[in-house]
Amino acid sequence: MWIWVKKNQLNVIKQLDLSRKPSLKRERKASKTPISETDIKKAKSLENNSHRSLGQTDEERKALQDDAIKRLEKEKGRELTKMEKMTTMKALVMMKTNSIKKKKVGENGEEIDEYSDEDDGQGGKRKSLKQRMKDRVLYARKAGEEFGQHVDDGEKISQETACNLKHFAWGSANMPPKSEWLKQGIPLHPAEGLFAYGVRAPRNGTRNFLICLNAYFLKHLLFDTGKKKNTTSKRYRRVKEEKTSQMVGYWGQVLKPSEKIQTDMFCGGLAEILFRVADGNEAVFCLPGSDNCFEPSAHYGIDGVTEKLRLFTIKKEEDLKTLIKRYVTNLWADNGTGLLSILYSIMLSRNFDRLKADMQDQHNNSLIDPMGECTQCLLNLVVIGRATPYLHNGEMQVEQEETGEFVERAGAIGRNDIGFLLWEKDQLRTEKWGLGSRMKTPTLPMWVTKVNGQIGVLFNPNKELMRSYNAENRFQLYYYSDAEFKKEERKDTVLTIDTRTKIDKHITQKDEMDDGDLDDDMQEAPLQLAIKTKWEGADIDWHGVHAYV
Repeated sequence: MWIWVKKNQLNVIKQLDLSRKPSLKRERKASKTPISETDIKKAKSLENNSHRSLGQTDEERKALQDDAIKRLEKEKGRELTKMEKMTTMKALVMMKTNSIKKKKVGENGEEIDEYSDEDDGQGGKRKSLKQRMKDRVLYARKAGEEFGQHVDDGEKISQETACNLKHFAWGSANMPPKSEWLKQGIPLHPAEGLFAYGVRAPRNGTRNFLICLNAYFLKHLLFDTGKKKNTTSKRYRRVKEEKTSQMVGYWGQVLKPSEKIQTDMFCGGLAEILFRVADGNEAVFCLPGSDNCFEPSAHYGIDGVTEKLRLFTIKKEEDLKTLIKRYVTNLWADNGTGLLSILYSIMLSRNFDRLKADMQDQHNNSLIDPMGECTQCLLNLVVIGRATPYLHNGEMQVEQEETGEFVERAGAIGRNDIGFLLWEKDQLRTEKWGLGSRMKTPTLPMWVTKVNGQIGVLFNPNKELMRSYNAENRFQLYYYSDAEFKKEERKDTVLTIDTRTKIDKHITQKDEMDDGDLDDDMQEAPLQLAIKTKWEGADIDWHGVHAYV
């Protein structure tokens, strides 16, 4: 960075630069603070010095800094991370030090402020930074160039594959994707803050799909131990129990991951989903490039994404994590194509023949309904790796509504790492789904919940919960669905489940009625009813939080 100054100011600038370097080393050695915090202090110090050179007071400097950060947070719709705040302060330093004022003496002896200008090589003066910023021209970019890295490698998608993708996802090759799916990324809440483990889900059809993905992000945050260990030895179990008991008070810190840990859980979760649906075969990851990969025919409807896809076929899960990490900013971008790319990647990894077989009698329907909502086939595809529309255990005779005949249909083949709990308006409608014990009893204490059509995640950070029957006497479950809260009410939703005493309730017509038809004093939160389909008669404490689900 070049700073143009007069000779009488040269000593001041040299003194500023040279004296800062050793002090920075001493500061790091003495305090042993993380590099990121030290860099922020350095940026603040440089920013302070640049403003002193401009003659600004500390109050003016602070106001300018706060204003810049607030404007950025307003544009992004969220709080800035430490790294983003540091970058903002550095940008302020560059803008201000590049426009340091000089003093010149006028005809009457008065001092006149003058911006540091450079000779333009044509006998004149180059415009000041302020004037150049004012005169700049903004040019439009091509679609797909706004976010992250350019995608120029990978295999180009064929028109046949693109038509199949649109047929299974939207119902027809001519059918355009829903607008809310076309421009939606997979953004996370700011790192190291409340809900840093969760996605920011809009109030539209993409919401349920995003929360299902979030279940696997949480799985990798809480339970991904990396190298496999001998978990059968008594010593391992004893040490594990001691560590778990010591960490009970620190789960709040675990659920506020740093940006690096967010990236790891994000990439690990997506990689696991893709290899799970691939079922032993190669996984496929796709992202749109800048140009069309084929010349569309008349029966194909251009949507700006599907015809531009580049496909990456991966054999190993670790290689897939590395690839996703390379393009993670493309997937996180708020108005990008990250969500649609992951939807297509899941479908391609499963392949179209297996999708058709999974969907059974629903194979003529699309994975996303005409209203833009996820079908049960798509939810099951993400959660258990198979696009079955059924939730019962194994093979079962199911009565067809049109003919009344009984046909064999496949549900959950085995236990899954993540379970599924359901409540649909009332007891009768809930029982029609035939939710099996395999879905209710996962190997990890995590459940995707579907309560009156709304998806959420229930989880407990203690892996041992599902290995001990006694541990299920009284325990806690976190619930996350990215619900909207008032600022003063924002906190983790933690429920205490007590199964030691069965709560006797008076049998009324309540189960035969919709929740909306009940009086306030008769209503029970639908989420509680979903939980009680597994822990019947349990007492559930919301700890003062309004039962919003």
